[in-house]
Amino acid sequence: TDQHGEMVWRADYQAWGQAQVRLSEAAQRRKLDTALRFQGQYLDVETGLHYNRYRYYDPQVGRFVSADPIG
Repeated sequence: TDQHGEMVWRADYQAWGQAQVRLSEAAQRRKLDTALRFQGQYLDVETGLHYNRYRYYDPQVGRFVSADPIG
């Protein structure tokens, strides 16, 4: 929210983490957005995958697409 309590950035999540992001008009004018997604993951805008520091997660299918580095 902004200093007036108005919504600036909001995301509605589906069951496996795919986000529908909503920005206020002010946020759109300022090109404000965040790559933060479900469970602290970061959105890779080129692939649509979520990055978890060690592997990638596909929110459309609800699966990790990279192997778990610890097995």
